[in-house]
Amino acid sequence: EYCRGAQSRPNECCDLSDGLLISDSFIKGFRLEIMKKFIYQILMVLAIGAGFTACDSDDDYQPGAPTPANSMQVYFDADNTADYVCGPGEQPEIELKVSRVNDSEAAEVPIVCKSASEGLTIPSSVKFEAGQKTASLTIGVGEMEEDKKYSFDLAIDEAYADHYSSQFKGTSHFSGYALQASWKTYVKDADMTWTINGNQQKWTVDIERLGSTNRYRIKDFVGSGLDMVFLVGGVASGATSYNKILPYTNYYSYNDGTVDGYYLYDSSKGEWPSWTVGDKTVSYLCIMNSYIGYGDYSYVSFKKGYCVFATYSTAYTDGTSEGYNYIEVMWNP
Repeated sequence: EYCRGAQSRPNECCDLSDGLLISDSFIKGFRLEIMKKFIYQILMVLAIGAGFTACDSDDDYQPGAPTPANSMQVYFDADNTADYVCGPGEQPEIELKVSRVNDSEAAEVPIVCKSASEGLTIPSSVKFEAGQKTASLTIGVGEMEEDKKYSFDLAIDEAYADHYSSQFKGTSHFSGYALQASWKTYVKDADMTWTINGNQQKWTVDIERLGSTNRYRIKDFVGSGLDMVFLVGGVASGATSYNKILPYTNYYSYNDGTVDGYYLYDSSKGEWPSWTVGDKTVSYLCIMNSYIGYGDYSYVSFKKGYCVFATYSTAYTDGTSEGYNYIEVMWNP
């Protein structure tokens, strides 16, 4: 009925051979849809062809060397440290664990040195006794320059390695480096306070960081002549906006079942320090890491600009002592 007036609308309807009247706009839309599908099919064919072409470039792939049937399956342990960082004047000890799956016989396994910086001495082999699962490979380190990386890249000889087995936790290839890092100022001009015999003592100190490591220090800690060298540990229990302070050197561990802490101690000389602060001469300084059951008491936040060393007891040469007179360090973060 709609198309009976088609003659008055010549561009809207057309007469098909089967007697149906279909609008001209419908035919145009139909033709457009056909063209879209045709173009889509052409693009799909081209994409598939490109995929096959890309795969063809891998025809020269060569599989790795197969594992010998009688292989000892030797590997570098997965828990070996890859970065050996030390401070100025220190020498890193590079000792790698090398293990094997088949340990029935004694063996001397060749180590392939792919590359090594000048100054490093790489052993040519590692020895196993019969029945020995794990042996040590020690890399010698000569004179080092500060802030220079000494790199090495090693591999187990192919005749003894297994690149494919999942029986062990390790790899037949290992690389790492040694670095003698320098101390750099991390916090400048912090205020350190400590109350001795009722009198507050003050120092202006820097907190230094060893390279990009997790090692920090405060030189001449509270005038003792010793550096307080520490690591930043996990979140402090009872002070969750802070991290635990863990001593790294110049300390002697203390634990009486209630308090876990340490004495300030000269690790290099093996001596107890004695020094004068205000009108008192200190003979022993004991700092708490934690009071068992109550949380951590020595902690730091570089974001908040605050750290505290919780003194458990301070003994003086005159026979007196006092406790809980905390050492605080504050700065503008």
